[in-house]
Amino acid sequence: MPGPSSTADTSTYVAEVLDVVQNMLVDVIGPEYMLSLTIELGTSFDADLELESLEFVALAERLLEHYGGQVDFVAWLATMELDEIIGLTVGDLVAFIVASTDGGAVGGDASAGPGTVDAFPPTGTGG
Repeated sequence: MPGPSSTADTSTYVAEVLDVVQNMLVDVIGPEYMLSLTIELGTSFDADLELESLEFVALAERLLEHYGGQVDFVAWLATMELDEIIGLTVGDLVAFIVASTDGGAVGGDASAGPGTVDAFPPTGTGG
């Protein structure tokens, strides 16, 4: 999947990647769990989604199927300390995917780890 062709397309591309990640998480966690939860950029994998290690593996498999070798989720996680993994948000993953699929031109270096989501404009709130 190609990245955005210009800076103007960045927020649209971030929204598209967020939608892909949301759908993957529904597949991994199960739609019944998602009834009481809205997945947004600030959603935490640990505190909000309570993702287990097996669910992280399933998510990694889906990312590989969808993005191929462009998005190496497992290698990215391997660069993090435990507290960074615990604090990981959907927005961090979206930022990593965007940076990985467009050569890092948007949102900084793909290897920078969590916290790069601040480079993206807000996509709105669900509340």
